[in-house]
Formats: sequence, C-alpha cells, structure tokens
Amino acid sequence: MARCVSKPRVFLIDDDVSVLRAVGRLVGSFGYDVTTFSSGKQGIEAISRKTPDCVIVDVQMPEINGLELMRAILASGALVPFIIITAFPKPADRAVAMSAGAAAYMEKPFNDDELFDTLSAVFEDA
Repeated sequence: MARCVSKPRVFLIDDDVSVLRAVGRLVGSFGYDVTTFSSGKQGIEAISRKTPDCVIVDVQMPEINGLELMRAILASGALVPFIIITAFPKPADRAVAMSAGAAAYMEKPFNDDELFDTLSAVFEDA
C-alpha cells in the first residue's frame, strides 16, 4: 500500500496582492502547499491555529511588520523557519532578522532560482 506523504506547508504573508499571487504560484510550482495571507494579523491567527513548515513574510506591512510577526511567533514557542522578504532592504533589518532566528533575508525582486534554493535549504536543514 502506498504511503501518503504530505507536501511541506508554506505560509506566505504580504500586503501586496500582486506579490501574493506571483510568489504564491511560484512556491506552489516548486511542489509546496502554499497558503497566502494579506496581513500580518491574518498570518498570526492562522499560525496560532496550525503551524506551517515555513513562513515567508514581507517586512513592510501595516499593523504588524514581518520582523515583529516573526518575533511574536518564535516567542510563542513555535518552531518554524522564517524567510524574510523586502523591497526596502536595510542592513539593520537584516541583522535583526538573522539574530532573531530567520532562515533567510531576501531582497525583492528575487528570481525563481533564489527562492527555490532558499526553500530547499530550509527544508534540507529541517
């Protein structure tokens, strides 16, 4: 009898609908089960109900930014890797993200191969 193997679950959180659509399709094409959220608040609520295998989150969002979201989730005890993405890279944000436990910090626009390699590394290390 064949064993059912589930796809790794990736949550994508970004307030830019075009990014959600494009990156969501791309992550799905890599073979991951991707769910998108258009705000940090939605993302936190979803993560509190079901922990994903990885979270990709934008830094610049209203209400709660991606770095605050990551810190809140990790402080709750959830063990989930974060990939931080941003169109406005700042060395200070990169330092905060990496010291807080982010698996990666990526600058938009990134290419398909960069994202594939980053996700592959996250799941290889898991």
